[in-house]
Amino acid sequence: MVALREGAIDEDVGGSTGSFGMIPVIFGTLLVAFLAMCVAIPIGLFSAIYMAEFATEKVRNILKPILEVLAGIPTVVYGFFCCSHCCSVF
Repeated sequence: MVALREGAIDEDVGGSTGSFGMIPVIFGTLLVAFLAMCVAIPIGLFSAIYMAEFATEKVRNILKPILEVLAGIPTVVYGFFCCSHCCSVF
């Protein structure tokens, strides 16, 4: 296992010197996780509330298996699908 040397976390990114800190990587990871939660939490909450409180039995019988299948697919597959389709468009 690689030991963290002093300054490895807080070094400034210097492309010409070859020294890279971990703070930009950690910040980027936290930012992406926060943005993903901002999208996923409202969609999940509102769909669960709709299914539990407002949906008719017919709609619930249609949507529940679809949502269960979508929940069973790993997020890496969604990311690969989006990347392969969005990168060709943009």
